[in-house]
Amino acid sequence: MALPSSKSFDNKLSLESRCRKTSLLETLNQHFDNEKIIFFGSGLPSPDLFPWKELKSKFYSKSVLNTSKPEAAIDDWATKTNSNPFVEVHSDAKALSAGLQYGNAGGRGDFLEFVKEHVKLFHELNYSDWGVAATAGTTQAWETILRIFCDRGDSILAETFSYPPSLSTAQSQGVHIHPVPMDENGVIPQKLQHMLENWQHQRKLPKLFYIIPTGQNPTGSTLSNERRKAIYKIAEEYDILIVEDEPYYFLQMESYIKAKSNRKRHDQLMSEYKRSLKKSFLSLDVSGRVIRLDSLSKILAPACRLGWIVASEKILLHYLNLQAVSIQAPSGFSQMMVLELFKRWGQDGYARWLMQLSGIYRNSRDVVCDALIERLPSGNFVQFTAPTAGMFFTIHINLSYLPHFDPELGAKTYEDRLYNKFLEDGVLLVPGSWFTCSPDVLYEEKKDTFQSCQIFFRGSFATVSFHQLEEGAKRIGDCLGKMLNTA
Repeated sequence: MALPSSKSFDNKLSLESRCRKTSLLETLNQHFDNEKIIFFGSGLPSPDLFPWKELKSKFYSKSVLNTSKPEAAIDDWATKTNSNPFVEVHSDAKALSAGLQYGNAGGRGDFLEFVKEHVKLFHELNYSDWGVAATAGTTQAWETILRIFCDRGDSILAETFSYPPSLSTAQSQGVHIHPVPMDENGVIPQKLQHMLENWQHQRKLPKLFYIIPTGQNPTGSTLSNERRKAIYKIAEEYDILIVEDEPYYFLQMESYIKAKSNRKRHDQLMSEYKRSLKKSFLSLDVSGRVIRLDSLSKILAPACRLGWIVASEKILLHYLNLQAVSIQAPSGFSQMMVLELFKRWGQDGYARWLMQLSGIYRNSRDVVCDALIERLPSGNFVQFTAPTAGMFFTIHINLSYLPHFDPELGAKTYEDRLYNKFLEDGVLLVPGSWFTCSPDVLYEEKKDTFQSCQIFFRGSFATVSFHQLEEGAKRIGDCLGKMLNTA
């Protein structure tokens, strides 16, 4: 049975987006590779004058990806167990002339073909007219989406704690952000429902819900499939678009197991890995209201500045109209380099790379959780929740357990003091207040409430060695122990 078409959300477009027309010059690009046409159409510099004549890259060969070995770092394992762990690719003048020339706003066709097949492998698409476009990373894509849909004074939803640049981007455009309550498992659907049912603001209902569903930054939480379904249903009821920002989606891992002897040590099968992934909002979408943002920053390298957006073709039309007159197109250098890697690995190889990353980050997660359990003060003064995806762990501190806690000083004062104490002891954690939607949401000075005496700090286990993870946990535990005993 044929899939239905997506719904139109043109009624939600910003004034800027409604005024913008498709660039006629962009329509010329479809004729550029037609050898029957002498192309006088655009001001393209001659490829003969590009100073680069060859580009060489070296990366892991597909043979390295044939099995999952998360017990060792990929580079160490690859060189010890593979006679030929790397492949070298030389981009010739022809490839360079295409990669370095002006490109389509949505990215190279061959790059987008690979991305579209990747999307089909991992997500269920429930409407027919969906598409993909290359981006210069999630931050650029999110800024573009805001401009497409939001005028100054409009409202959006975001998690109570979220990624500061995304919040700042919205605030700087005059968009009001309404925080949705969370717990250790992410957004609470019942709280979202209650917010919208009892909307009494002078403003209209929110147009967008910006959400990081998996390995959430900063909390490390991951929404269950049940919560995702409930949130999507609410979005349908109140006609809200969901922007799912998913840089950590493929870094999902099994739950932390305290007993080391019970932890898995066998090679994970690809079928197991795919089944273990939470259902994306994209896979739940039946109307085209989900806009998915994927990034290579946490998967390949941040400086690629390359990712992609998945959305209905109706939404992508407006997205590309703006991208064509802002960044024009994502970096040709980056697309060329990444595409060469994708071609050598294929869909299966890239999927195995994702699975290997998940296993490696799981090991780092286990090391830091083991160390924190051993080093943190016992009791209810300090709590932490082991993440099941991403790169972050959080340490929650109940200030009311301090011997001389003074609520009049406010939780923020204690948070600042502890941040500096951590630094003095040689460990850096990020204060939770840095991630809050509004500075007055978390730290309302209400006496005798649990909220006013709770703070948390975010840590990342992604780039730190096992030894440093253990030493860092020791320093955190020692610092909190001293605070508990001498405050």
